[in-house]
This record gives sequence, C-alpha cells and structure tokens, in this order.
Amino acid sequence: GEGPYLDLKTIPTRRSVQTSQTMKGVVSALAIDNSVLAAGTLSRQVGLYDNCGSGSTIGVFTVDGEGSGITQLLWSKCERYLHVIERKSDIISVYDVRVAGEKVESLKGRMAQTNQRIGVDIAYSLEGEVVSGGIDGMVRVWETGGRGEKAFEWKAHDDVVSGAAIHPGGVVMATCSGTRKLGLFGEDPDHESSEERKWDNSLMVWAL
Repeated sequence: GEGPYLDLKTIPTRRSVQTSQTMKGVVSALAIDNSVLAAGTLSRQVGLYDNCGSGSTIGVFTVDGEGSGITQLLWSKCERYLHVIERKSDIISVYDVRVAGEKVESLKGRMAQTNQRIGVDIAYSLEGEVVSGGIDGMVRVWETGGRGEKAFEWKAHDDVVSGAAIHPGGVVMATCSGTRKLGLFGEDPDHESSEERKWDNSLMVWAL
C-alpha cells in the first residue's frame, strides 16, 4: 500500500534513441500470465517482462503489418502465444513469446477498421477459440491453429459489436453493440451515415 515496487519507464515516440530494453509511446494495454507481463503501446510496440513484471526485460518488439495502436493483449490458453489487437486493423496478430517478435499467425477478417475499441476474448475453458465482434454487426470465431481462417460467424447486432466475453465455464457468451453518433454536427468518418445505419445499443447473452 506504499506505492509500486517497480517503475518501468517508456520513452517518447520521437527524437529518442531506442534500445532492445525500452518501449516507445504511451502504454495502452496490459496482460499478465503466470510469469510474464506484456505491455503494448499506441506506438505499436510490445514489451515482455519476466517474473510478472518484477524481473528483467525479456524483449521489446514492434508489431508487424497494419494497425494504428494496440488496444488489447491476450495470452493463449497454453500461455505460449500473445494475441495483439489493434485499432483500425482487421487482423489479430499472434506472437510466440519464446522468441520476442516472431509472428506465427494472423487471424484475418475481423472487420475492425475503426478507432473504436473492438474487444476480443478467448475461450479458455474450451479449445482456446478466439472471438471478436466487427463494425458490421457480426461476431466471428477463429480456432487455434486454423491458419488464420475464421471457423464460423453470425449476425449478432445491427451496429458495431464493441465487445464479446465468454463465460469461464464456456456455456454462455455476452456481446454488446453501439457506437457514438455525432448527429447534427457531422458523421463519424469511420462509419456509414446515421441515416444508412440502424442504432443498436444493446447487450445480448448467447448459449454456446
């Protein structure tokens, strides 16, 4: 209760000399497993820290491909792989943490070209399937080791599916939808006009 016992600093995005032990930018996502702390930044970098963050720096790497800043990090069921989720990206990137920066899979077709955060979840109690919503109202599921292709999908909402969460027992899943509307002051440039899209601010629960 007297404050943190460790303070890991990042460095400014510009005009800074980066080393293999430092991250650039604002930290925007965290994930921790039994031994490794992962931190992601809006500058698309990931830092891995041993002993739940209290040990040494394992490594720092830049996320490959498209994207506009990390919004979420998720460990795989086996805690060997790290899933990296970004804004304005249709891909969920999967990295092997044993070799920092080695991308092993790209889960494609997420439909998330927006600045809005689109939440992702993993079915740890099942086979480690990855679930995500999209700006088209669809919910998509990828199986582990599926070469990046979707296993199945369904229409869940009439608006952006901003989040999906699976019960630890794997029996139900909750999804939510909605997006900010600018109304008379203009339209959100990431989406269609409000006249062409339905408003669906809702929470739904599905049986699996």
